[in-house]
Amino acid sequence: MNKVDENRRRVLAGLGSAAAGLALYSVTRGTAYAYTSQQPGNEVSDNILTSIEDWFKRIFGFSQRTTTTTTTAAPMVTLPSVRSAGFGWEVVNLHNNGADMVVGVTEDMIIHWFDMDVSYMLTSPPSSEGFVEVLYTVGVTSTTPQFTSPPQVYQSLPPAEGFTGVTIVNPNNLQTVADAYPGQGFLTRLILKSWVPKDGTASQVQRHVTLYPNMLVKSGSYIVFHMDHAGVVSVDSEIQVTLGYSIVKSF
Repeated sequence: MNKVDENRRRVLAGLGSAAAGLALYSVTRGTAYAYTSQQPGNEVSDNILTSIEDWFKRIFGFSQRTTTTTTTAAPMVTLPSVRSAGFGWEVVNLHNNGADMVVGVTEDMIIHWFDMDVSYMLTSPPSSEGFVEVLYTVGVTSTTPQFTSPPQVYQSLPPAEGFTGVTIVNPNNLQTVADAYPGQGFLTRLILKSWVPKDGTASQVQRHVTLYPNMLVKSGSYIVFHMDHAGVVSVDSEIQVTLGYSIVKSF
């Protein structure tokens, strides 16, 4: 067996790694290879080949063919700038009732992120121990906001498309409370609860949420913030909000 055949056998034994080397070289050099028949006199020396290109050309008879790629520049796309806004709302004497805050939207916008911190604290010890809870909701509506009757004044939103009404499966006859249907347009709904001892200690509750709705909100819409309370003692309740948005212009 001559030296060329011996080299070919060694190469074929490691064909997998050789092919991988060819692929890597093709990618890194931006070239393509075409197979041609072995030409007479194209013998392999015993010297160490110093490049993958030379190695493949001399062992397999590959010839390098430089490819020319024509590219068309993609049109420049200007993304709308992301702005931020923030505001707070506090109710200092929330006690078995509720309130709402409405913010109007004057431009078409996309809300990218929404960051909200909510908390409540006691303003005095209770006359007797018991529970306290505060519900916080944020909803978006394209029509004039609607609310339920006092004292809680919940935001009323229509049923969400794509869902049925709520069905409670309750074979143990548990005491349950639930909405009749999923509401269209709610961004978040948070419930904070605590047990309040007679001295009022360890009764403050806080929650922080960050959302990424990427939600289109049309001009003329409203963002509605709600909080309501139930429990044995009055609380001071607060919401702090920041959001990131982009104004959407039509051309």
